[in-house]
Amino acid sequence: MLIWVCALHCEAKPVIDFYRLKKHRDQTAFDLYSKDEMACVVSGMGRVNSAAATAWVGGLYSLNSVLAWINLGVAGSKTVEVGSAFVINKIVDEISGKAAYPIPLKQKDFTSTSCLTLTKSSTDYPAQGLIDMEASAFFNTATRFSSAELVQSIKVVSDNVNHEPDHNKQRLSTMIQNHQQTISSFANKLELVRQQQQAVSLPNERLQLFLKSAHFTSTQRSQLKKILINLLSQNNNEKQLLELASQYKKSHQILDCLTQHLQQQSQEL
Repeated sequence: MLIWVCALHCEAKPVIDFYRLKKHRDQTAFDLYSKDEMACVVSGMGRVNSAAATAWVGGLYSLNSVLAWINLGVAGSKTVEVGSAFVINKIVDEISGKAAYPIPLKQKDFTSTSCLTLTKSSTDYPAQGLIDMEASAFFNTATRFSSAELVQSIKVVSDNVNHEPDHNKQRLSTMIQNHQQTISSFANKLELVRQQQQAVSLPNERLQLFLKSAHFTSTQRSQLKKILINLLSQNNNEKQLLELASQYKKSHQILDCLTQHLQQQSQEL
């Protein structure tokens, strides 16, 4: 299942129209559109809404399928031309100051940049990167369900120092729709990665070999399994991964090591 998370209906409309998604009449917590192995949820603006909608839709589908995610929407920038589109490679949360790093997908569709997630709308643009109000909450929530390579954000610049934030829904939809073919190409590549992970199984007895290296909390066990499935789907040798993990005695060190290994591989592709 590939899930799109959009803050506004006008941001979701290009996806809904392109894939001919149909609205769910029996789901009322958030507006949900779906067809076959794809869904799109409209969260409403802001970190809280984005986290809630992502958790809600993840709960609906996580038992039946490996989930891939795309947060699609508009963002602000200091100098980037309005209408430009990017995939996000670094997300910083304004409140916590913590940075998250989506694992790059092998693609040439979009240039990558960073995004600062704010608590409220602002035109106080950072010198570099974009600003939005949802990306960090989306990423932190979606990675509870899926590995980081399957959680991506695409942002289209809607305002900058020379153009005030645009609240015209039709213009915002058109900005995103102008990139729909490229967005679709990106989604197809992400879907292939999802299918590769779906095809990989990690029986409990094999997972236990890695768990013996340190004490893992329940959340860390889930994170470890997702990372290992991701690595195994890229034809990594399980014995070599086990040797790599056994060099460390603490669970967070093992997770960090395997995540860095995955990031390095993705960047080399």
